[in-house]
Amino acid sequence: MKKILLLLLFTVWSFGGQVFYNYEKAVEEAKKQNKLLMVVMEQEHCPWCHRFKERTLKSAPVETAIEEHFILTYLDKNNENTPKFLAVPITPVTLMLDRKNNVIHETIGYVNKNQFMENINDVLKETGRE
Repeated sequence: MKKILLLLLFTVWSFGGQVFYNYEKAVEEAKKQNKLLMVVMEQEHCPWCHRFKERTLKSAPVETAIEEHFILTYLDKNNENTPKFLAVPITPVTLMLDRKNNVIHETIGYVNKNQFMENINDVLKETGRE
C-alpha cells in the first residue's frame, strides 16, 4: 500500500501518458520501458512554461510522440531535490536524455508544436528510434 501511495505522490496522469515530478522515478521508468527521458525544467510563476505545456506538449502530434518514445518529467528549477547537473539559468528548458543521462538535445525557451516536433524527430533519428 505504501508503494502505491508513494507512486501516486510522484506521478500524475496527463493526456494518456504518465508524467513524473521526481527525477529518479522517471529515470527508473525510462529504463524499465526502454524509452528516452524528457525533462521539462520549469518554475511555478513562469508564463512561458505554462504556455509551452498547454500549447506545445499537449498538441496531438507532440503528445503522441512523447507517449511512444519518452518518459516525461517536470522539474522545478528552484527545487533543492532537482539534480545539480540539470541546473538551468532560465525556464522553460526541455532536455532529452538517453539511458546514461547524457543530454541528447536541449530546447531553450518556448517553442511551438511544429518546431518541437522537429526537435523530437531529430532526437529519434539520432538515437535510431524513428
